[in-house]
Amino acid sequence: MATKEAPKAAPAKAPAKRPEREYYFDVPNVPEPPYTLKKRKPPQIALHNEDKCTGCQGCVEFCPVNCIEALPEGTYPDRPIQPVQDRWDECIGCGLCVKVCTKVVCWDAIRMVPTAEFEQVTGITLSDSMPDEPPPVRSLPVMMFPNYPD
Repeated sequence: MATKEAPKAAPAKAPAKRPEREYYFDVPNVPEPPYTLKKRKPPQIALHNEDKCTGCQGCVEFCPVNCIEALPEGTYPDRPIQPVQDRWDECIGCGLCVKVCTKVVCWDAIRMVPTAEFEQVTGITLSDSMPDEPPPVRSLPVMMFPNYPD
């Protein structure tokens, strides 16, 4: 007479590693090179409020296309550390910089702005692909976007 063996239990899976602080959970890890490239014009792009930005550059390391950099020295002569801004033509609209600025460094100086609105207000036309020779980062007067960020 054959005896039935009890089915073996599946090995227990290790729980997913959770961040030390719960509010960091949706902040992604720093991307590994090679960075992704822009394949189309995004529906929104990141806009940094230069008046609120402290120049800490917390968002720079998280940008998957490496399009955020400090403004040129002397843009704000009264500030020893220049704020950062996007090279808008390279932005893919992922929003990682917004999460980092809001949740990690707690400054809340970046908002996502509809691309069509940005183009209409600034007169800058964004391309559908990554530019071969991107223009240098440039300052955007806050008066153009008084509500971003509010």
